[in-house]
Amino acid sequence: MRARGKGAKVRIIGAFVQFQSPGGAMNPFTPIACATTLFAFAGAAFAAPPMKEGQWEMTIQSKMEGMPMQPPPMTFKHCYTAKDTADSRAMVEKQMSGDGQCKMLDYKEAGNTVNFSMKCQTRQGESLTSGSSTYKGDSYTANLKMRFKMEGREMEMTQVHQGRRTGACQAG
Repeated sequence: MRARGKGAKVRIIGAFVQFQSPGGAMNPFTPIACATTLFAFAGAAFAAPPMKEGQWEMTIQSKMEGMPMQPPPMTFKHCYTAKDTADSRAMVEKQMSGDGQCKMLDYKEAGNTVNFSMKCQTRQGESLTSGSSTYKGDSYTANLKMRFKMEGREMEMTQVHQGRRTGACQAG
């Protein structure tokens, strides 16, 4: 995983993400709900069929309401095989289940769009996520909304995912 932004560093610790500015200062731990790290690799699966196998690059921009510091975009790369892309719902459920933390509540495909909702259990409590993703050839865009508790306070985070197929999977 790499974060965009000159000199910015990201460290994932469980369901939390810590951001380090180029000057070296760490801001307080920011909960990004368990879904953030899980969505990074399942993101393209929400793109609805016919998703193509190959190397995909996905960028996630998160925004947390009421937080003065917003996380920088995070960019991930992942290789999806023909087996992965054969059944997008099964792929999402497999990748999102982790160690049983998340459960798909609803998943509907209509044309090139997927609408979904899921529930995750974290150390802080339950998080609910809903979203929509639209596939366009070798790319997709997804919009997600997550609600969760942090230190007993209700929080809301929105995410915009953008993904694109960059070619065949790299050997190795």
